Amino acid sequence: EWIETSILNKYKFKGWNEVVKNLHSPSDDNIKNKNLLRRRLAFDELLSHQLAIGIMRNFNQKKKGLKIHGSNLCNEIHLPTKYGEFNLISYEQKDTKDIHIALKKGDWSDDEEVLVRVHSSCVTGDILGSLRCDCGSQLQNALKMINEKGKGLVLYMNQEGRGIGLLNKLKAYKLQEEGYDTVEANEKLGFKMDHRDYGVGAQILKDLKIKKINLLSNNPVKRAGLLGYGIEISRNTKIEIEPNTFNKKYLETKRDKMGHDILRK
Repeated sequence: EWIETSILNKYKFKGWNEVVKNLHSPSDDNIKNKNLLRRRLAFDELLSHQLAIGIMRNFNQKKKGLKIHGSNLCNEIHLPTKYGEFNLISYEQKDTKDIHIALKKGDWSDDEEVLVRVHSSCVTGDILGSLRCDCGSQLQNALKMINEKGKGLVLYMNQEGRGIGLLNKLKAYKLQEEGYDTVEANEKLGFKMDHRDYGVGAQILKDLKIKKINLLSNNPVKRAGLLGYGIEISRNTKIEIEPNTFNKKYLETKRDKMGHDILRK
């Protein structure tokens, strides 16, 4: 409640104020849009929660002088890939012991804008090439874009299935085969639509002397989470993937229920 309303409003859906203003209108259009309104309310709650959590934890961290998450496990190692040559740095999250990695290309000054992709792990998409999501293609495109620019960073975060873990993600996949969408499946299992916390990624960015980023993302919740932790997002570059037969419903759900800036044509 102590967060300025104007801060939250900045990251809400376009047209949100109009939806709220007409909330109690008995018009046919508003009756038809009840499901849309319910989805937007759920999304707005998630967005506000991410921003609030980030601001509070970032404030507490500065106040107490604590580094909540992360310690560099080893020196940089050279990693040549089919997309270009990178340096790999590993981090351990103190509270969970999860390992996150940073794929770094080039160097930057303290106040320089850096091209960054914060990518959550996806065993099925990134490793096995699943067509049920767009994760693998987004990761590949991000690596190509950073290599072409000559500098940038991919944060590969150990947050499978939007933070619910691999086994639960596979259970959610089974529910999707029964007709649930990706959000409904997570909720059916007792989870929020997105369980990720972007504070770990923000702290890694700060450890690598990155303060200002051009974020490669379609996800407004990710932007809000990083902003809440004090990362300046000077630009946002979409990284949209053409839908296929297997992921079209998944992408439409991310657009309609999670606010992703995709499939707007």
